[in-house]
Amino acid sequence: MLRIRRLLPLAPLALLAACTSPLQNCVLEATADTRALDRLIAHTDANIQRGYGIETETVPVRYYGACDGYGYGYGYGYGYGYGYDGLCEQTAYETRSRPVAIDLGRERRKLRELKVVRHRKAQRAEAAVQACQAEFGSAPGTPPYEAAPGPAAPGQAQTGTALSVSP
Repeated sequence: MLRIRRLLPLAPLALLAACTSPLQNCVLEATADTRALDRLIAHTDANIQRGYGIETETVPVRYYGACDGYGYGYGYGYGYGYGYDGLCEQTAYETRSRPVAIDLGRERRKLRELKVVRHRKAQRAEAAVQACQAEFGSAPGTPPYEAAPGPAAPGQAQTGTALSVSP
């Protein structure tokens, strides 16, 4: 019984995984690195455009709120857990953002390197997607996966190495 309780929170993930086809799972796995690099490129480019970075942190915030009625306060049903039991100290968490200084030269170098790595990974991902399509085929109603232009590697022309789903 204890094992079932431990696995119960994973049930929604199992249901979610069942909603995708084997082709979609294969393509998502094959393009995971490329999508992660796209996010990093967008983040780095935004920092360069802004001229500063944004750092986020999650901090605890203490506050007083109504107790949940388990008999620890002075309300109706004192000691028996009925009704309002007074105020209790509680903790919530906030995500705060603040600007931070960045080295623009370093960020530009990082962006160039990310684009080069992304270009290489996109070529591998494109081959992997083609292997997925060969293995699982395209089911009726499943959109074909095709190359779309991604960020060009430094010193190279724009090529069709990003992967997208065509409508």
